[in-house]
Amino acid sequence: MKILLTGGSGLLGTELCQLAADLDAPSPEVLDVRNAELVAEYIDRTAPELVIHAAAITDNRAIEADPREALEVNIKGSTNVALACLKRRTRLVYLSTDYVYPGDQGPYEESAALHPFNLYAWTKLAGEAAVRAVPNHLIIRLSFGPKVLSYSHAFTDKWSSKEYVDLLAPQLLEAAMSPLTGVLNLGGERRSLFDFARLRNPEVQPLRREQAVHDSPSDTSLELERWRRYREGEGPLHPHARCRICDSAKLVKYLDLGMMPLANNLERSAIEAKRMQRFPLQVMVCEDCGLSQLSVVIDPELLFSHYTYRSSVNKGYLKHCRQMAKELGARLALQSKVSEGHASSRHSEGIAAVERSVPESERMRSEETPALVVDIAGNDGALLGEFREELGVRVLNVDPAQNLAEIAESKGIPTMPSFWSVELAKELVEKHGQPKLITATNVFAHVDDVRGFLRAVKLALRPDGALVLEFPYLLEFLDGREFDTVYFEHLSYVGCLPLMRLCADEGLCIFDLQPQDIHGGTLRVFIASPGAFPEAPAVSAFLERERARGLDQSQTYLSWAAQVDALVEELRAELGALRKQGAKIAAFGASAKGNTLLNVCGFGTETIAYIVDDTPEKIGKFSPGTGIPIVSRSELESAPPDYLLILAWNFAKEIMRSAPSFQGKWLIPVPSFQVLSNTAEHD
Repeated sequence: MKILLTGGSGLLGTELCQLAADLDAPSPEVLDVRNAELVAEYIDRTAPELVIHAAAITDNRAIEADPREALEVNIKGSTNVALACLKRRTRLVYLSTDYVYPGDQGPYEESAALHPFNLYAWTKLAGEAAVRAVPNHLIIRLSFGPKVLSYSHAFTDKWSSKEYVDLLAPQLLEAAMSPLTGVLNLGGERRSLFDFARLRNPEVQPLRREQAVHDSPSDTSLELERWRRYREGEGPLHPHARCRICDSAKLVKYLDLGMMPLANNLERSAIEAKRMQRFPLQVMVCEDCGLSQLSVVIDPELLFSHYTYRSSVNKGYLKHCRQMAKELGARLALQSKVSEGHASSRHSEGIAAVERSVPESERMRSEETPALVVDIAGNDGALLGEFREELGVRVLNVDPAQNLAEIAESKGIPTMPSFWSVELAKELVEKHGQPKLITATNVFAHVDDVRGFLRAVKLALRPDGALVLEFPYLLEFLDGREFDTVYFEHLSYVGCLPLMRLCADEGLCIFDLQPQDIHGGTLRVFIASPGAFPEAPAVSAFLERERARGLDQSQTYLSWAAQVDALVEELRAELGALRKQGAKIAAFGASAKGNTLLNVCGFGTETIAYIVDDTPEKIGKFSPGTGIPIVSRSELESAPPDYLLILAWNFAKEIMRSAPSFQGKWLIPVPSFQVLSNTAEHD
């Protein structure tokens, strides 16, 4: 990570420079933080990924006597650094002080009320205010001392979390490079200054505060629970620093969409939606294997235990599922003699009766038993419903979202409400037998442990079976400038080159690749044990195409990110111009991609009046981060807009056909801004 450190000549700065030799720590003469133009030019030219702002005037008594220099450095200098970081969307870490707390009764949590003890602390708090304007910021409140305190006396009745600089600096660097944002307390255990001093200076003598000439706070100790929880992996956010396919640390950040809320976590009020916690949404590419991946991982329990997207609501997706069932049924010979003899494409009840007449253990061993199809993260059972109806096969859904599992079960789709894993695969085989087909549509990109995912598949699958993945294809992602498909559920943006490497490592092989039109450009990947199926010519063709397009080179992605920036600016300008003309704009499709687009572009209710959606669970709620209300189609009749922005642009044709009474114009945001008439040909 490319890091710029201001105040590198100070006590803490010197220690940080020793920990990271490649740290850029210019002298005050080279980078005078009081000079706004100089700061902006330096940060533009050096383009750091992280700025640690440690430059400050810290002499309490000198500041009380003459505060002018502290005002210039601590307040104006911090503002200058914040402005430069804001312009480039650079992460800014600001070193504050424990003196911003009242100082009479610690330990203080990060959310405690603030009341600076002296003028120095007031200037540091003013610096905090400036830093908060930078979305990706971390304010670290701390107290530290030199490696050995030279004082002859130390207070026995003054308590703090002061730590020796050589012990604190590594923690500070770790925190600065972490994805943590907001405020973080950092320091040592709560102890008196006397106890702290004599750890390294046994000759220090005790002193009480009442014996001192100058007053000081009695207790500025800090609650360090947030830092402890993060280091022990207990929080919702985890940094991702090594490639999940090849374990390389050579990850190059190429897209930074800023601080984003969780795209699928809708709130019940606009205020709650706007106050949602945000995390850094950044995409990196591995220089060794070419996998694109997020810089952070959010706890999957937070993302998927209650999921608002329902597959069966989308008619275009249902059509895709039906066709998929027919094609895979024919290719993999899924329809057994039992299913042919007792069920047509719409008579699954006959199959159920046949299955009940044979003991479970015998059914799983018999060649006459209908094949088992397992869908990983099968949502509400939309895909499996088509397999059951079209082919008469046995089906089993695996999905961790309890609300979706209940919906699937209500439709007669057996569901295991759990995350896919090796342990679950063992349980599945024991209870249901080995599946001939495992499908995973729009889920592989959500998986952190991709190796564990494939190992579980290999364990469960019949020797003559296949895994069929569908995911948004990396090349379509780039060609379509589909930046809005980046959200925290999508941990990876997958191409064939890295996936081929992963499969080979896990004793599997890709035997066919098929592009699909669904979701703005999806790739269907067929995976099996080596030799189980002949390799189709498409495999080598896809790999050669990716190499020719430079998908194994980081510069390809950096150039693409510049195109995304231009598209975002175009969207802001176009919708801004329409609003200035007095036009009313609404949106259609409260999708995850839509929420990314709205937040990246900064579109709130001042731009978008409401979002129309057909999912019952979404109606009446509010879009994360923006607070835009989500409404039913009836709003189009009662409060019609002049323009409808199609957020679920991958289903634009279906959406436009489904609203023939809408008299306004349609806006398509991706891959380029378009305005379509309501009378336009939608096919």
